[in-house]
Amino acid sequence: MMKKVIIIILIVVLGYFVYALATKDTTSETMEETNTSTSEEVASSADTTDADMYAVSEEESSITWEGGKKIIVDYIDRGTIEVAEGSLAFKEGVLVGGEVVIDMDSIAVTSNGQNDDGKSGMLVKHLKSEDFFEVETYPTSKIVITNVVQGSSEGEYTVTGNVTIKDVTNSVTFPATATVSDGVVNGSATLTLDRSKWNVRYGSDSFFDNLGDNVIKDEFTLNILLVAKQ
Repeated sequence: MMKKVIIIILIVVLGYFVYALATKDTTSETMEETNTSTSEEVASSADTTDADMYAVSEEESSITWEGGKKIIVDYIDRGTIEVAEGSLAFKEGVLVGGEVVIDMDSIAVTSNGQNDDGKSGMLVKHLKSEDFFEVETYPTSKIVITNVVQGSSEGEYTVTGNVTIKDVTNSVTFPATATVSDGVVNGSATLTLDRSKWNVRYGSDSFFDNLGDNVIKDEFTLNILLVAKQ
């Protein structure tokens, strides 16, 4: 009888250790999968080792922006914003990386949806306020290239980059062009961004109800023209 009890105890103990080891392996695999998924959402910057670097000219580069109201089709606000600094990396004439820092305090309005120039100054103040980009707290935004795919034509690319606004970073893929001639890079890109992903929520029907015709589109567009030199 005693031998049977000992055997049963040994079987139970052995079964426990087998279960514990199996559970540990499964937990480890789950953690590895989770970490891999997280790292893929916001990748590190592209490898620019041994690349030719070109400094972005703030004076010769420009960014225009456009946003509007969701229900009123013709209600479009337009403006400009300045490049603070940046660089582009090339290997054998092919774009491989780079980054652009944007001066958020330079936001300007060139036309507003109300066709009232007197209200452009009010719109600038609103865009800089906590309702939108909180410029005093977050004076710059940044685009860092993480991946570049060449297009079918020379100088055409599909670029993926980390866009940081208000200390929130999201990965965005967008079309771009970049050519090098006589030591000068001329580049362009168009980014359509969903502001709600960067916690810019004012007037968004993604978060608020009963806004009527005051709903502001979540998407806004940046048209970027860059000139960079060695």
